[in-house]
Amino acid sequence: MDNVWSNFKDGLAAAVVRADELTRLARVRLDIAAVKSSIHRLQRELGILVHQQVSSGAQAELGDCDQIRQLSERIGQLEEELEIRETDLLELRAALAERETPEEPSGVAAPPSVDTSHQQ
Repeated sequence: MDNVWSNFKDGLAAAVVRADELTRLARVRLDIAAVKSSIHRLQRELGILVHQQVSSGAQAELGDCDQIRQLSERIGQLEEELEIRETDLLELRAALAERETPEEPSGVAAPPSVDTSHQQ
């Protein structure tokens, strides 16, 4: 009976760890989606402003428009944030994959490596 209870506790602990891992992955993916959505929204706003400027014949003044400059700067900031979050996701995936790789059974030595570079 103790063995069944022990197995149950071990399985439950593993499930909790896996749920935490999946939650962390989902949170990072959600953050990435939110940043992408913000970028697209700002790009739409920028496009509307540029279109209005071009339609009114003021395309020469595009670089002088404060709204356009601010939107462009904010888009750049969000693109940097997106790169950081995507890097975070890759690192998290790598860390989780590293934890899941099977280890050598304890007490069993790995076979020695053979160096063939000195053979003639």
